[in-house]
Amino acid sequence: MSFEVTSAGINNTPVVSLVSSNTYSYTPIPVVIPIFGWLAASPYNDAIIETSGFTNSCLYDFDNLTGILSNQEVLINNPYSSSTVLTILLGDGCAFSPDGKIIYMSVFDGIINSAFIYRFDRSGGSGTVAATLQTSAIPGFNATMQARNDGKIYFNIGNEPGLSVITDPNNFSAPNVLLNNYMYPSGVADLSLANDFKVWAEQILPTNIAGDDTTLCTDGPVDLGCSSCDSIGASYFWEPAAMVINPNNKTTQTIGLSANQTFMVHVMYCGDTITTDTMNVTINNASMGTDTQEECDSYTWIDGVNYTASNNTATHIIPNAIGCDSTITLNLTINALTTLDAGSNQTVCEGTDVTLTATGAAAYDWDDDVHM
Repeated sequence: MSFEVTSAGINNTPVVSLVSSNTYSYTPIPVVIPIFGWLAASPYNDAIIETSGFTNSCLYDFDNLTGILSNQEVLINNPYSSSTVLTILLGDGCAFSPDGKIIYMSVFDGIINSAFIYRFDRSGGSGTVAATLQTSAIPGFNATMQARNDGKIYFNIGNEPGLSVITDPNNFSAPNVLLNNYMYPSGVADLSLANDFKVWAEQILPTNIAGDDTTLCTDGPVDLGCSSCDSIGASYFWEPAAMVINPNNKTTQTIGLSANQTFMVHVMYCGDTITTDTMNVTINNASMGTDTQEECDSYTWIDGVNYTASNNTATHIIPNAIGCDSTITLNLTINALTTLDAGSNQTVCEGTDVTLTATGAAAYDWDDDVHM
């Protein structure tokens, strides 16, 4: 049965596709019923895999508009027998490759520690898939599978100490099956795997995910966050929220800052806070000053200009002690050179008083050396 899902919700009237005319009974013992099953839909919603523990495992075409299954192809013809020697091909977890062309499923063949990852190539179309079977041995009784949005397929093997992964599932000839690639801190796997989970390495969420501490010489804004540090699709919340443009983006920008501020980001997934990081922004404001000078005739300032007249508008920018711009304004007074006159030359008789009159200055210092 399939159910239509729209923006209005779920249509409770099922669409029924008859895929088998078999009638199953819980008697006699042991029973032969479709249990241990798993369903997986292709990434393009055009096919569905059905696995079963004691009956056949099949592939179906799926019409996503009508909900109808069709063109059943048996991938595992289960030879289950209730005799004293267990004969079985127990299909369990299954998944499609990201491109939808390859099918993976875990299969237990009834002999202890004889289990496999089956893979089939469906690129040839309906009716050609079963004949493409290739296998990879796995150590456990059975395995459950999930294809994730990182392009890999993960699977749990019962009673094994880690999570296994198919790293290149689009590659039919060499999909690279890594057993127990992610070791559990303790214990072993059971026969289940969550419908939704994420796997990430610590380096994908670095400790400085908020960004490196920064110092500015002008008022903000400042870029926050790391655009390439997250591949798990986490949720973000920045504090203080009122001081950033979008507090729920993994990267954002502050409003203009005029004072030092610490920003904190909370990285969350599935309702849990995975990590929290802070970024400190230090504002070192630019400074201003005045250089007062008084000179005669002309003056060459720090800007390299030779000034011959008074000036109080020239400015020059140099780094201050904290590395920010310092604007210096020149306050220059130029005093013009004066012409002194000690008076006219005089000829007098010895012993006669002489009056000397000088002009051209405000104060005078006479030198009374006598030259013979």
